[in-house]
Amino acid sequence: MMARASAARERDEALARHLRSLDPLDQCSLLIERGLGAGTRAAREDEPAERIPGCETNIWVALAWEGEHLELRARSDSVLVDGALSMVAEICHVAEPSELSDLDPLIIDAIDDSVIDRD
Repeated sequence: MMARASAARERDEALARHLRSLDPLDQCSLLIERGLGAGTRAAREDEPAERIPGCETNIWVALAWEGEHLELRARSDSVLVDGALSMVAEICHVAEPSELSDLDPLIIDAIDDSVIDRD
């Protein structure tokens, strides 16, 4: 009997499947929509947040525990990246604490390079 996938893995796989089903223009639309609506999970300007070095766009991340779930709050100067960060935050929020160290979101690879260049 196979073990049931975690809620985080299931959510990640569902989001990645959806992203892969979209052409790059529709991926952009989805990420923009999510990025513009990401304000509730975004790191506030006055919140202590760490800038992630080495990224072409500026990204600030703040982490906090909300009960037994990790609250990833992030913001970027790119609305597309904000959209992708909102998906990662959604996955982290449903992850069990024991899963977090091995979490490698599939959605990152599902976003077409012409939409967000990972390099």
